[in-house]
Amino acid sequence: MPFYHTQEAGFDIPAGWTDGSVNMLEYRRPEGLMRLVLARTPEGGKALSALVEARLVEQRRQLPFYELTRRAEALTAGVPSIETVATFREGDQVSYQRSLCLVFKPSFLVLAVHGPVALQADLDAMFEQAVTTLRPRPRGN
Repeated sequence: MPFYHTQEAGFDIPAGWTDGSVNMLEYRRPEGLMRLVLARTPEGGKALSALVEARLVEQRRQLPFYELTRRAEALTAGVPSIETVATFREGDQVSYQRSLCLVFKPSFLVLAVHGPVALQADLDAMFEQAVTTLRPRPRGN
């Protein structure tokens, strides 16, 4: 049975379980809520580009008026990455999202910021800070 580590504790889990957890940090501003999200799913042996495309298809399906405005390949923390920028509607508000997708085996990681489009400059600054300080860390799971 593998041992699963979290920031707060660790425990045994049955073999075959995967980490599909999400970490979300929030910062309230008068203009609205800013979020920094780290989501992980098993990469399943798929190429980064295929994982990103599947994510974009899902977002187009789920988010009203979803518009991808940028997609760029890069190298982040020594591994290939794909950055995306998009806007979509949440109720009466236009939201801005900037994401970095990469594979730290065995996980497909998405680091994203999102919030009201009025906070785009602040969201971009938070994104740049997170991406430039991002470092892989073995989990031992």
